[in-house]
Amino acid sequence: MKFTTLTLAGLGAFFAAGAEAHSFLIKVGNGYPRNFELFDMAGDGYTFRPGARPGSCGQSQTYSSKYPMPKASPGSTVSLTWPARNHGPNNLPGRTVQIYSAGNVIAELPFCPGGPSGNDAPCTGSFKLNSGSGVQSYIWFWEFNSGEYYNTCFDVDQS
Repeated sequence: MKFTTLTLAGLGAFFAAGAEAHSFLIKVGNGYPRNFELFDMAGDGYTFRPGARPGSCGQSQTYSSKYPMPKASPGSTVSLTWPARNHGPNNLPGRTVQIYSAGNVIAELPFCPGGPSGNDAPCTGSFKLNSGSGVQSYIWFWEFNSGEYYNTCFDVDQS
């Protein structure tokens, strides 16, 4: 299901959940993460800080023709892109991003493998989708500093 409008209350809750950003997912295969049109309005304010466990996303599934939901076959590999935010491999060696599906870690990716370290420098990684069909939900999850967590929720139409 796709939603293309947001309520003012939803916008307020979204911005209250994340006032500052260190990194967030900006591209998923041939589509975008949830609510990505808010990135146009919020810039670095586009973030969600869930606490120590990713749990549920707490965000509506909002996609648009400009920022569509990704589509891929079950079990296929998709690429992800996120900004380094000056935290490339030289600044944070050994740090990883976890990908969750149905509450389980299904992939662990280096935060910015061999990539540059500038603010908007792209970091990338790929992972294999679960074998489910229909719309499947995932979470990109990163611990920046001890106890400082960031995530981005995304869905993939695996029809």
